Amino acid sequence: MWRALTEYTTGTSYTDFKKAVLKAYPEVKEDLDGTLEELERLCRENKGIKRAEEGRLKRFGMRFSALVRKLRQPPAIILNKEACKRYLDTPDRGFAETLRMAINTRNLIKEDLPQAAANVPPPAGTVDYRKEDPIQLEELVKMAERLANKGTESTWDEPDEVEIKRSDKFPIIKVERRDERLEEINGEISSLRDALAVSQRQAKVAHEELLRAFQSSKQTVAEREEHIERDSGRAPSNFGAERQYGRGYGGLMQRHGCYYCDGSDHYSKECAIKAGHIHKGWITVEDGQQRLADGNYIPRGRGSAAARVEEYWQRKSSAGQNLNEIFYGAYQEDEFDALRDEV
Repeated sequence: MWRALTEYTTGTSYTDFKKAVLKAYPEVKEDLDGTLEELERLCRENKGIKRAEEGRLKRFGMRFSALVRKLRQPPAIILNKEACKRYLDTPDRGFAETLRMAINTRNLIKEDLPQAAANVPPPAGTVDYRKEDPIQLEELVKMAERLANKGTESTWDEPDEVEIKRSDKFPIIKVERRDERLEEINGEISSLRDALAVSQRQAKVAHEELLRAFQSSKQTVAEREEHIERDSGRAPSNFGAERQYGRGYGGLMQRHGCYYCDGSDHYSKECAIKAGHIHKGWITVEDGQQRLADGNYIPRGRGSAAARVEEYWQRKSSAGQNLNEIFYGAYQEDEFDALRDEV
């Protein structure tokens, strides 16, 4: 493949031939210039370096510094501040906090040294720092390796990362009180759930009892109505037909609308025949109950109530006597008359 290059066949210089070969391998240029992706991969591979891992820390520092030098060559794609931040994010938290504290202490000392040696110019090549960029990467790497070389146990006799206990964050007394309060709340919630379940069961039982009582009373009323109709000589189905039309204007409607004259185009309170009978003095209405003017109940029989009232007064006027005392007297105390008056 290399011999197929034009720079090889024409016999040009070796430098031109090498450039032509390297053009076929762009990854070589990336390796020479470095990439941010490679730097991020290196940090991920060494994430969580402990202070006691001195060898691993030095090898990581060498590779990290080499990559950063490549990335800082013109045109640079990384700044010193970003490089230091990536380096500090790689060790474990305790080691990184120790490094940050050492940087702050170092800068404070550097500020105090010129005051101690007044009128002494700083040495040549001294690089000043900013608050946002307190240290150079080379100094940071050296400081980390020095701290790792000293070791933690030999200096403070403490582990690398001090575990913060729960009792240090929150007082034990407050924690115990909070736990007791949580237990009390849990107990109250359980009691409320039990009470709710009991009330739901009781409501369900009461509803079933009311439903059974309603069905039983409904059946009893139907049997009683059928018995009353049978005793009155009317077909039992007639009263049931009147009941199925429900209530209207405060009373039961008959099959044809008006229960007084059996008219289908109006109701009882709008009945002209009923109003005429009241005007003639044939019937009276007291507390919603209708009776004959002489105090007797409206006679039973076939036809509408209006027809029976007219027939009653015609017979009474023609005979000249109170037929109600002769013919209807036996039924004045009858239970059927009272029930029919209520209807």
